[in-house]
Amino acid sequence: MEVSVLQFNVNGRDVKAAGVDPETTLASYLRNQLGLTGAKLACECGACGSCTVVIGKWDHKLEKAKYTAVSSCIFPLYMAHHSLVLTIEGIGGSTKIHPIQERLARSNGIQCGFCSTGFVMSAYALLRNNPSPTIHEINQAVKGNLCRCTGYRPILEALYSFGEGGCCGGNGSTCSCKGNGSADSKQITAINEFPKFDETQEILFPPSLIMEKTADDLYLVGARVTLIAPVSWKEIDDCFKDDEDVTIVSSGQITRLR
Repeated sequence: MEVSVLQFNVNGRDVKAAGVDPETTLASYLRNQLGLTGAKLACECGACGSCTVVIGKWDHKLEKAKYTAVSSCIFPLYMAHHSLVLTIEGIGGSTKIHPIQERLARSNGIQCGFCSTGFVMSAYALLRNNPSPTIHEINQAVKGNLCRCTGYRPILEALYSFGEGGCCGGNGSTCSCKGNGSADSKQITAINEFPKFDETQEILFPPSLIMEKTADDLYLVGARVTLIAPVSWKEIDDCFKDDEDVTIVSSGQITRLR
């Protein structure tokens, strides 16, 4: 069986990865091979959210891309095969920051900044799927992101401004503040002056990744593990006939952490 070459797109750039160890994580590849260090490494067990990036996959049934925030420190690189990978570097930078970044910064939602990229990317995945989320949906989107110095209130208030039910800053009679938002808070955050999230300005899902519904199988050989990802019952049956030590795993998290 021929060793597979992984193909995916990172921030609008097509990438081919050959000779990949199946235990390679997305975070290590982004940081060490592509030099994209915006995804931070802290806990390295998927608990803090500082390594969050966004994975986009095409949904053939809905005929549109679906975006998911993932912990890249435990996300196997091979699971990004035929996907769009978006990092903090891809959505905004020093020359043009993203609206989420700007609102977080100008709303005093950043202190040391180590957790900030994770919060931004978690919110980004939500907005790509639903540009007008509810406050509950925003809370759910960032519940896996931890902060230990800024405090959650300014972070959440910045993100709430994107959602239905977020404070208008004193400019709307239908808001919960009844149009009487604090003058001080309005001056500090100026929510209504912030650029809005505009999906038409975001990186498009690459047409090359809108594949046929039938996926190809994967075969990767590493230092400790050989990965076989078959796409048919016959291939699964062949795996067991060829090797009695084959173990079926789903994502392989427990197997890899033994």
